[in-house]
Amino acid sequence: MFSTLIITDCGRSARRLPLIVSLKATTSFPASSFDFDENPHPVGDSWAAKDTSALQGVLELSLIERISEGRIGVTYSARVVSVTYDRSSVANALPEIVCLKFAKKQYSRSLAREAWFYEQLACCQGTSVPRCYGFFNSTFDEQDNTPDDFLPWSELKHPHNSERQDSCLTPVSVDSQDWLPDDVPLEHYWDHRGFKHNSPWNTWIFSEENPTISVLVLEKLGECCSEHWEEWTEPREGLREDLIAVAEDVGAAGLLHTDITSFNFLYFRGAKTADVRCPHHGVIHDWRVIDFDRSRLVDIVNGDPQIKQFPKDMNVMDIGCRAVFWAIGYTIDT
Repeated sequence: MFSTLIITDCGRSARRLPLIVSLKATTSFPASSFDFDENPHPVGDSWAAKDTSALQGVLELSLIERISEGRIGVTYSARVVSVTYDRSSVANALPEIVCLKFAKKQYSRSLAREAWFYEQLACCQGTSVPRCYGFFNSTFDEQDNTPDDFLPWSELKHPHNSERQDSCLTPVSVDSQDWLPDDVPLEHYWDHRGFKHNSPWNTWIFSEENPTISVLVLEKLGECCSEHWEEWTEPREGLREDLIAVAEDVGAAGLLHTDITSFNFLYFRGAKTADVRCPHHGVIHDWRVIDFDRSRLVDIVNGDPQIKQFPKDMNVMDIGCRAVFWAIGYTIDT
């Protein structure tokens, strides 16, 4: 949608001036397809990352406040200052407030993968997942000022992986902290057309001297499900059913989430108009599911028929399960 993202009030520059960063739209990071077939058909053209070369327009935002921190990133609310196409303002194209998800220094690669999932879930945006307004990045060398205090990183409570993740959860066959599921050699991942292998993100390495700023611009949502459905209580009427419907929606698009918890469902507080009704259930869902950096995708069109139901079944099986659904996992705060 936009070629350039400008974010003001990001902290202080080296000259102690208010920090402004300017980022460019960048390509996402395609995943390998997930399939049980021993020799599945190659994926279609839509599997490739979206071309950003023809994008136009400048989106200017002003940081408001920190929302939460997760394993790979930190989120902030931001106010839309201006939206410009060919010098014409079209600010009504976006809501007044949006959400920014900044990758932690080491995790731009994972955020690029999450951006790709939003592209693949375009049919679910605004109904079962948040709307996504673009993925942007830049290195600090490309900025006018070198910041002493870049808020999205200076305010982190957990800037690096925990000892538990480093010792227990990172696959032994992967050197980088910023690993993704299809980096691990398994027989169920297929990259016949090389969309993953040929992506510049495939070999991206974090640089301490010139770190990358990566940002997803998303729809601003409300509180997480854990604030509506406590572990030891029965959910209010219709809550479980709506969560299951949302999980079925993304499963029908081929998404195997792999981290369905009460912290990854956020309440939708926007206007509930008829044009955002879910095409599968014909209703306006109260919830959106988030966080896809460790997800997998099944090729619904070309994949093995036996796997097409698999994401839907797996996404819903843990909803309400005490051992999993209320597990803190990688959620540091909400």
